[in-house]
Amino acid sequence: MKKYWILLLIVVGAGMNVCTAQEIKFLSGNYIVTPSNLVEMGQPIAADINLVASEYQPDLARLNLSIGIDEPIVKVDFDGQSKTFIQEKEIEFDIPPNVKTINISLKGNAPSVEKLTPINVAVVRVYVEYGERKEYQDVLSVPLKVTTTLISQALAEINSGEQEFNQAKQLVDYLKEKGIEVSSLEKKLSNARELLDTARELHDRGEADLALQNAEAAIEILDDVIKEANTLKKKHEQKEKTKKIIPAGIVILAILILLLRKKRQELG
Repeated sequence: MKKYWILLLIVVGAGMNVCTAQEIKFLSGNYIVTPSNLVEMGQPIAADINLVASEYQPDLARLNLSIGIDEPIVKVDFDGQSKTFIQEKEIEFDIPPNVKTINISLKGNAPSVEKLTPINVAVVRVYVEYGERKEYQDVLSVPLKVTTTLISQALAEINSGEQEFNQAKQLVDYLKEKGIEVSSLEKKLSNARELLDTARELHDRGEADLALQNAEAAIEILDDVIKEANTLKKKHEQKEKTKKIIPAGIVILAILILLLRKKRQELG
């Protein structure tokens, strides 16, 4: 029985060691990137990445950097050493033992794009060996979106068109519920919807100029729909108001007639 418990403890302990080993992450870090969210094609980008080593020092560690910007200049500082890499998109080098921090600064330009494009300014990975365990570990990535003035204009018009479409559709649906003929307005809505969908597809294919034209055409149609629908809505509301006023007027008139008759009867 005693041997059984000893064996069980050995197995459990080994399992815990395996789990612990699997959870070991050698490096963690954070970054600051400028601009922080959106940048225009060809504009400068700068990033500072700070990495911190854990207490679990591997037998071997090799830093891997994948750079996603044009004309990069990368400087790496650690343990009193400094390395500079110019025009290199894939960088890998050994990390000396007992390094505590690694600072990476990089500069470059946003790459060419034909549509709004997410990129990684940098992706940081580390290759580690812990005994027989050998693997690449993901550390962090530095995301950014790249655009152009034309792309931004096209997307702004598409988004504006979507908002106008929703507004126009609500008005048309309201009129339809009130029993008002809206077939011509529904046809215009359908045309605008098709133009907006095409604009989105053109943007995704990298044809921002045509996307902008389609979005502008859709907005022009939707402006007409909203104007016409508001006119019909106003007429309907005035008609409904009149329906309420007429019965009230009839009642008042009837009361006046009764009062006049009563007055005549009193006068004899």
